[in-house]
This record gives sequence, structure tokens and C-alpha cells, in this order.
Amino acid sequence: MPEKKEIPKKEEKRIELEPSHPYSHGKSRSGKRIAIISLVLLVLIFLGIAVIRPAIVGYGVYQQLEGANQTLDGYEQEIDNLEASLSTSKADVTDCESSKSSLESDLDSARADVSSCDSQVSELEKQIDETPDLQEKVDDLEDQVSTLTDEIDDAEDNYDSLAVNTANNQCCKSKIDNPNIDSYDLVNNKIVCMESGPLSISCSF
Repeated sequence: MPEKKEIPKKEEKRIELEPSHPYSHGKSRSGKRIAIISLVLLVLIFLGIAVIRPAIVGYGVYQQLEGANQTLDGYEQEIDNLEASLSTSKADVTDCESSKSSLESDLDSARADVSSCDSQVSELEKQIDETPDLQEKVDDLEDQVSTLTDEIDDAEDNYDSLAVNTANNQCCKSKIDNPNIDSYDLVNNKIVCMESGPLSISCSF
């Protein structure tokens, strides 16, 4: 019979954990305690500041009141006066802001008007440049008006002279029949001989 071969057994790997050093655990616990103590101290410091600071401020105010020989009621009255002054100042600031807005609106409107005037001036300057003989035409028209005015004045003088001469001739003839005729008037561009009229006549007799 053949001999049975024995199958070798696998070696089991054993990992032995080294025991932790007792000093390392003690060090970790000590660090945590220090951190907790530090945090507690910080909290106590902040609480102390929060509680003590108002007391210190109040005591300082009390010392100032005693130094100024002022009562608490007087101090409260002064605070009320300051608050009233502050309210008045705020109202003044509001009024100033309103006035500022109004002035800015007026300024914008004025700027718009100035811009419009500038545009009109530019347009007129352009028209003048396009019609360089405009001033010459104006001068010619003024000369013509002056000439016509002189002619009208001369015509009026001639008309008055003609009217006087005609009135003298006509009324002097009528005076022969009526010696009381000594004047005349123009009625509807006609000579009317009269007694005591507005325009006197001059006869040679």
C-alpha cells in the first residue's frame, strides 16, 4: 500500500500588540485638563468684564455727578435737553436735505435752459454765416425807411403850406362878403371858413 503523505499545516501568523506605555495616557489626560481649565478661566474673565464694566462706568458717572454738584434729576433733565436738541438738529438736517434737493432740481432746470439757449445761439450763428449779406440788406432797408420818412415829412409840410395858401385865398374872398370871417378849419379834408375857428387866415386887406 502506498504511504500517505502528510499535508504540512500552514503556520498561523500571530501579531502581538505591544502594550501602550502608561506615561502616554497620563500625558494626554493632563493636556485635556489644562485646555478645560484655560477655557473655564477665559469664560470667567469675559463674564467678569461683562458684569464689572457697567458697574465701573456707573460709578464713574456717579463720581462726575458728585464732582459737578449735580443731582440725578438734573442729569436726566440735561439728557432730555440734549435729546430735544438732537431731534431739532435732525429736523434741520431733513430740511437742509429737502432744500438741497429743490436747489439741485432748480440747477438742473437752469442747466437745461442754458443748454437750450446755447443751441439757439449756435443755430443763429449758423444762419448768419449762411447769409453774410443779411446785415447789408438790413442797412439798405433802414436807408429806405429814412428816405421815405423824409419824403413824408416834406409832403406834410407841402400839404400844410398848400392848405394855408388855399384857405387864405378862399376865406379872404369869403371875408369880403362876411367881414367876421377870420379863420378856418379842415373838415373831411375840406377847408371851411369860420368865425373864431382854430386856424387863423391872413389876408392882404
